[in-house]
This record gives sequence, structure tokens and C-alpha cells, in this order.
Amino acid sequence: MNKKIIRPIIIIILVLTSLGFLWKNLNQTSEWDPKLFSIENPKLIDKVEFVPNDESQRILTFYKENNVWFVKNDLGNYKADTNSIKQLIFWLMPKLRIQRPTTDEQSKFVNRQLTQFATKATFFANGKEVQSIYVGGPAQDQLATFMFKEGTDRPCLVEIQNFNGYATPYFNTNINLWRSSQLLEVSPDEISQLNVNWPQNPEWNFSIQNQENKAPELIHQNKTIENANISLLSGYLLLCSNFSRETGDIAGINKDIPRRDSIINSTPIITFDYTLTNKKHISISIFDNPNFEDTEVNANTTNTETVQTKLFWIKSSEDSNLWLTQGVLIKNKVKQFQDFIISQP
Repeated sequence: MNKKIIRPIIIIILVLTSLGFLWKNLNQTSEWDPKLFSIENPKLIDKVEFVPNDESQRILTFYKENNVWFVKNDLGNYKADTNSIKQLIFWLMPKLRIQRPTTDEQSKFVNRQLTQFATKATFFANGKEVQSIYVGGPAQDQLATFMFKEGTDRPCLVEIQNFNGYATPYFNTNINLWRSSQLLEVSPDEISQLNVNWPQNPEWNFSIQNQENKAPELIHQNKTIENANISLLSGYLLLCSNFSRETGDIAGINKDIPRRDSIINSTPIITFDYTLTNKKHISISIFDNPNFEDTEVNANTTNTETVQTKLFWIKSSEDSNLWLTQGVLIKNKVKQFQDFIISQP
């Protein structure tokens, strides 16, 4: 047969075949509820569980207690980062949409991957399961995520509506990435007494006694009550009612136990010892961190610049780890006894 005739026929066959596959895929996609993997009423969610297929990872559970979110695994139970929880439940889950189901050929490979590395995410409301999905890795273009739902015959590519990205990072089972960055977070009224100690300069030490229905009192290290500025004392208790750390995973130094312990056992710059109204005692210690700096943005009405800020080690008696904190976050808390005294005329 003439080559000039054969070539157009081959092209027509290829086009028709491609259109056939496209039509089949469109029909197949239309059979799926685009919101199959989403949550329609996130306000009702009060518990979430991540169960990884990878046995080297730990099961992670999020639960709400007195309107506060917590995260736990078999190693610990912590207050959760509210913003991260809200992103998962209120932003991500309602926006999940099926882009398309995987083809027969894709399904074979994706099923193997999901079996090994997927995380099963289950969402509960009032003790009842409202959604359960298996979350895998990203598509090649990183604009969708491979997911599977029990009761269906194949995985799907699921996208985040009106967002260019994939969902896998929101199902991470590293508990430290979900923990609150607050090492201390109480109300000033919960502080019964705060002792601020300078181990290397004890003459700077002081205490603030905060009794119910009474103005806070400044106490010298010799136990005498001093004439102090009440407004400054109240403001200082408010400042010291929370201590935050750098967000993210634990600092690498915590994997080097001897090095970590050498810092913990060294003399801190300053310690904040709290006695709470429930009789609980919490201590926050700040340690020097030589040659360790970070950057911050210093903005005002006329100029914006990036400046260096010193990083310190911070340790809570409630946590075995050392964390990093920025000097800018603690500078207003680093006060001495004399800073509160009312000068005599």
C-alpha cells in the first residue's frame, strides 16, 4: 500500500485510540464523588488518628480536651500546635478533591507504594468515625497526592482545591512537628510565685509573690518585701506567663546525649522557677549558645532590614530536650531586682 496513504491512517488510528482512552478516563472519573476524600463539617471533629504502614513510624493521635488540642504517641503526650491542627482539619480536609482515579497500570505500582508507606488518617466526631483515608506520596508534578479509600477498587489522585501542592506533609507522624512551640503557657493569675535566679549574679535575684485579691509583691533574696512598682510587677508576670521555642523538629544536639547533658548540667544564665496555684512547680532555664545566631526582620515606617539575633538554649523541667529560642523573645524577661524598685526622692 502507498506510504502516503498508510501514514494518515496510522495517525487517525492513534488519535482515535487516545480519544478512546480519554473518554474512558472521563467517564470513569465522573463516576466518583469528587469530595470522597474530604470532610464537609470540620467543626465537629474532636479526634484524629494517624496510623502509618511504615512500622518504623509511630501511631499519632490528636484529641480535643476542654477545647484544647493535644497530640500523643507511645512516648509522650503534649499540647498541640493549634495552627497546625486548624490547617489540617479546617483548611486541608474540606478542600480535597479527586483529580482522577489511577489507571489499571498505575494502580499496580501505587498500591505497592501505599501498602508500604501510606498513612491511614481517621477523623472522629463524638466518638464516631466520619472519614478514613490512606495518604501516600505526591504525583510526579507534585500537584496531587495518591490516596485510597476502603470500599473503592483503586487509588485516586487527589488535589487540594485552588492550591498548587500536595497533601502528604500534612499527615506527617513526627510528633515534634505537631507539638505546641510554647514551653510554658499559663495565665498570670495561675502564677502563685515566680522566683528569678541569676546563678552567676545572685545579687540580681528576686521573687514575685502573686496572691489572689492582692497586688503582687516584690521579695528580695533576703526574704524582705520591697517597695516596688506594682504596674511593672503585673506586666512582668504577664510577660513571663509564656515561653516559646523555635518551631520544628527537636534540635540535633538532643541526639548527642553527652553533649546535651553537658549543657543542661552547666550553669544557666538565668532560671525562672514557677509555683502555680495548683501547687505545680515548673522551671525554665536559659543557657548560653556561643556563636549561634539567626536572622529577624526589623521593620518600621521608614525602613525594613534583616538583622542578626542571638539564639539561646532553653530547657523546661517538663521536657527532657534542649530547644532554641531567639534572644528577641526573652530580652524583656531578663530583669534584675533593681529594675522594679521605686527610686527614693
